[in-house]
Amino acid sequence: MPLTRVEREPVTHFHASSATAVAAAAGIVPVAALVAVTPLSYMAVAVSLGAIAGAAIAALIAAFARAPQENASVSAWDVAGILAFVGFGAGMVAGEASVLKFLGLS
Repeated sequence: MPLTRVEREPVTHFHASSATAVAAAAGIVPVAALVAVTPLSYMAVAVSLGAIAGAAIAALIAAFARAPQENASVSAWDVAGILAFVGFGAGMVAGEASVLKFLGLS
């Protein structure tokens, strides 16, 4: 009986669940870093900027990992959307005056 070689496709992307975990972890890092070093009066602004940055990172991970969008479970795209939603909501709560003051433009 001759030995045959098994042909496999090269792995070019993460598994969907690992892409979701990586996106969630990478998306939380900017939020945690900004919250850790920000005074309490600027907390909503820090959460807003950190969550928007985390959403961008999670979306890049989802795009490069080719995460499925039509899955019934939580995907990396869902993590990016949740972070963007939280970021925009925190920005609305903070108000534009707080954001400008935080960035040193006011």
